[in-house]
Amino acid sequence: MKKKIVSYCSALCLSAVAAFAATAPGGQPFDTTATTTDGGPPVTLQAQGSNFFDFLESLINTQGSFSSLNNRQYTASMTFLGIPNAIRFATNAAGNSVNITLTPTGFNRTFTGVSKADVDDQLENFFKSEGQQTIADFLKAVAKTSPIAVTDGNPTAATAVSATSSFTSQGFTPLDELGDNTDTASGASKPKFGGVSLGLNAGEFEAGLFSGKVYDISGTLFSFGGETVRLVMPFSFNYLELDTGSKVGGAGTSLALPIRFMKMGKDGNGNINGLNWRVTPLFGVSVRGSVDLASLSPLWNAGVVNTIDYPISPKLVISMVNQFTMHRSISIAYDDLDFDPNIDQQIIKNGLRLTTPFNRRWVADGFAVDTRFLKDAAVKQFWTFGGSLAFRATQRWNLVLGLNYDTGDDFKAFSGGLSSAWKW
Repeated sequence: MKKKIVSYCSALCLSAVAAFAATAPGGQPFDTTATTTDGGPPVTLQAQGSNFFDFLESLINTQGSFSSLNNRQYTASMTFLGIPNAIRFATNAAGNSVNITLTPTGFNRTFTGVSKADVDDQLENFFKSEGQQTIADFLKAVAKTSPIAVTDGNPTAATAVSATSSFTSQGFTPLDELGDNTDTASGASKPKFGGVSLGLNAGEFEAGLFSGKVYDISGTLFSFGGETVRLVMPFSFNYLELDTGSKVGGAGTSLALPIRFMKMGKDGNGNINGLNWRVTPLFGVSVRGSVDLASLSPLWNAGVVNTIDYPISPKLVISMVNQFTMHRSISIAYDDLDFDPNIDQQIIKNGLRLTTPFNRRWVADGFAVDTRFLKDAAVKQFWTFGGSLAFRATQRWNLVLGLNYDTGDDFKAFSGGLSSAWKW
């Protein structure tokens, strides 16, 4: 019976992800319209790309989709990560003089060389190294309006991924612990002095005209301490791929110090008394970037999580979880590279959770979480609705199957995952 339940939930998770993917839209991150401006026969064309530097090279060298512009004077307007007219180009017939304007910041410069290839090299060097501060300002402006910006301002961006990781790992009391304290068939939980965990998660998302897949591996490298104070080190690896092929990857880790001020328990007659109250300060570092989308975001973050679990009845616990985190970029200085993406964001998350044990081995929960960016963002607020089912295989080992649905302004996502924890 237990195997059938797990199999059924797994099948349901996969079916929901597949159904979500079947309805998802598709869009290219870079879309350019170019028009000739000389006296020859007029030519107007539109082309799209998924890798910024490859797309830029084709445009400047009038290759591939832009070959009909060869030896022609033209202007072009590029949609960058969903922002229309974000980059404008104007070039002469020889292609050795190109004017570029970054519309969100007003930057304007003309690049002149001995050939198209020379100008292309200058532009690539500018975007990768020479114009680091200019590009950082541009990416910061992009994050305010782009639904798929890598750095900030939307649910798949570096700042939101970092905040979500700390919230789920430190805000939610483990289901087996809540089950221990509410299930009248089992005694109070014993102190856990250590432990590790590992979870896998996958899903689909839609953001404006874009869609793609997300994958996450997360866990805890160690959890050491007593019931009052612990030291925990969670980690995560994340990967995003747009349906167009553009890829984004990242990783992060942090140190958290859960401090328990009150603990739910049972009296000698088995009656539940008290509540859980835990406050967790945390500090972490992460990085998220994409060569395809020409973005990089090394970050540090700091914040605090407040968790209160209150037993409404012997079979129901209501939990309130609140988190505040601030996220700042880290400057990278190496050789000729001196880059800081100028990220400065604050995120607040507030969640409500209901937990019930079916028996001493099976525990389920459902929750809703409100996430808000306190500074400029493309998606100012989004909600997460989810639930999970935990099976305690042994006193020290459990399995948890979970499903999440996210929805916000022009954004939605669905994901499912399986995690496991070992305690000692």
